Amino acid sequence: MIRRALPLLILILASGCLRRAELVRAPAPTAVAAVFLFDQEDDSAVLEAPESLVRACTSLLQGHNLLVGALPTEQWADAFATRRSTRQRMLSLFEQTDQDVVLLVETRARFGTLIEGRYRWTVPVQLTLARRGGEDFPVQASVEVPVFLRFAHEGGLEAVEAASPTITRRLTRMADELLAEGSRIGARRRPAAPDRMAARVPASADAIYFALLDRHRNGDPSNDGDVDRADPQAFHGGDLRGVIDDLDRLAGMGFASVWLSPVWRTRDERIGPWGAFHGYWVQDPGAVDPRFGTADELAELSDALRDRGMGLILDMVTNHVAPGSPLLTEHPDWFHHNGDIIDWNDPVQVVINDVHGLPDLAQELPAVRDWLVGDGQAWIERVHPEGFRLDAVRHVGLDFWADYNRSMRAVGGEDLTLVGELFDGDPATVDHYWRTGGFSGMFDFPLHYALLDVLCGDAPVGKLASVLAQDRHHPDPSQLVTFLDNHDLPRVASRCTPDELGGALTALLSLRGRPAITWGTEAGLDGAEEPANRADFPWGEARPWEKQIVHGLSLRAANPALRSAHREVLFLGDAQVAFLQRAPGGDDAAVLAVNRADRDWSMDLPSGEWRDTSRGAVVRSPVNVPARSVLRLLGQTTYARLAGPASVSFRVTGAPLADGDVLLLVGSGPELGNWDPMAGLLASGRSAATLATAQVPAGFVMEYKFVVLAADGTVTWEQRGNRYLLAEPGASEIAATWSV
Repeated sequence: MIRRALPLLILILASGCLRRAELVRAPAPTAVAAVFLFDQEDDSAVLEAPESLVRACTSLLQGHNLLVGALPTEQWADAFATRRSTRQRMLSLFEQTDQDVVLLVETRARFGTLIEGRYRWTVPVQLTLARRGGEDFPVQASVEVPVFLRFAHEGGLEAVEAASPTITRRLTRMADELLAEGSRIGARRRPAAPDRMAARVPASADAIYFALLDRHRNGDPSNDGDVDRADPQAFHGGDLRGVIDDLDRLAGMGFASVWLSPVWRTRDERIGPWGAFHGYWVQDPGAVDPRFGTADELAELSDALRDRGMGLILDMVTNHVAPGSPLLTEHPDWFHHNGDIIDWNDPVQVVINDVHGLPDLAQELPAVRDWLVGDGQAWIERVHPEGFRLDAVRHVGLDFWADYNRSMRAVGGEDLTLVGELFDGDPATVDHYWRTGGFSGMFDFPLHYALLDVLCGDAPVGKLASVLAQDRHHPDPSQLVTFLDNHDLPRVASRCTPDELGGALTALLSLRGRPAITWGTEAGLDGAEEPANRADFPWGEARPWEKQIVHGLSLRAANPALRSAHREVLFLGDAQVAFLQRAPGGDDAAVLAVNRADRDWSMDLPSGEWRDTSRGAVVRSPVNVPARSVLRLLGQTTYARLAGPASVSFRVTGAPLADGDVLLLVGSGPELGNWDPMAGLLASGRSAATLATAQVPAGFVMEYKFVVLAADGTVTWEQRGNRYLLAEPGASEIAATWSV
């Protein structure tokens, strides 16, 4: 039968019945500036790609009426040695050429193994074609080409040469795709293949949805294993397929990223009464746990998110492994053996002792470091996530974090998201870990506590203003991940009344940072303690907060003022505070007003046009802010607080100091010692009336207390709530009475 069919197939081919599709050509000859490069695998140098690849690609694109001119190596080699991000390289190329179209071909090569006398290599290739002035890079592709070489002396450049036919075939499809859209360079397209740059989150859509995998959705019952949904400590069957099935809903709500709890092979047995369903008791970070799905499904999820313009954030655990992990037997020397942490304020113990019995990895050992870094880099290359959420930052040394984050960027690019989880309410401490550890951002625990304490508790509104005032010290406040709850905290519905929860959501979605919503918040899941705070998503039930979240994210995406860290305090009182946020480079602005009093508040607005986003109605000054509510307004204004510093003098009265005692102002910000009495502001004079002066930025909200430092070193704090003060521009004097 095969012999009979073969002549017929030859005849068909010869007659032209099966013709190759015609090349799509640009309507006029179009010049393209190109760079073809080879990144050495150890990142020690950037070289020219093989000439054979350059010739093949140049010839190919000429058939599309695209005339390629390769830029000289000396024009880009030095700059690219320090710029590993594709985006950075493309922006640099546009600075170096007058051409409107740029092609960047990035190659590298990794040796695999010797198979039946041949040497197997893998050639990762990143192809990017873009026009000047485009908002993004319209056509991109990422491919990994397996090749086999005959001789041991052949290296990475020879591997790239062997991969050239595959590279050129992919490039011709890119050119067809690009030119088919309107027959012109620059039509916007989604990447045709996995690419780490495509996972970058646009500034206009920054929100994160956090799904605890086992509790979100069961999309594939065949991988469940032992499941008991009636037992809150058992596995309940949630998996990667369930998240994939929910992506259209999450994209429709306006989320830009999905953060998953750890998907890695995990312990499945309990420790005492506590279940392992959460995934943080990792056995092997190099494999996906079968209960959650497969590595292919993880890659499918990442691709499906990218197809929707979204990104995947993976949860990486580097501090510990699960009790009973095979690693404990295979490499007992990889662990600290110091027992549980006893003194949680001891900076050494919190790093080298066990967290609640979890075997503590010794990341300072090169073998441990290489194991953790290798797994992280492998998942970046295999899945192309937007980045990582990094667990338990406090319990791992900062030297390791700096090295780990640098190593992840070497593979994933400078834009890789690397968010650290530091369970601390002090902005100065968060900032120290952020900078020293080289993270791209941090979880904003200080704002978390301030939002809930103020909007769902009885804390002064000044606490919220004071935390936001510390933004001036952070590298980039927009990269803080803000949140109302998560799997380690009481659910927000258990902390707040419905009215308070509505106000807290309004505030969260109106402030800088990347707001993170935890699975089930939209459905009103409550639960104050574990495992109640880790309940299943209630599919089939009402989701009372989903509409507000969708509305808030829609407003946030359309109005950059709601995402801006350019903030001024319009008013600060005992129970009211109002912020003005301005979009950079324009008059677009937002007002967020908080009224925690039991009566309405009439507030003056800056001159301009304002609209109440809850009703879509135009409002005029003064505006009424109802009792115990949060009001969000959008509009345009030219109002700006006077620039320059503020000088605040405190004329302090109180009981005379004992001989040898000194009075200090201690509080937030470096001017007041960041709550360290030994670095506080010393009040001058020895009488009952003394004077202290602080130089702070205009509009800065100071949070402080008086402290008496005795001659014997004893520190006595005044026994009252923290004080708050808005520093007006220029010089002012404040009268205050102290007592301890």
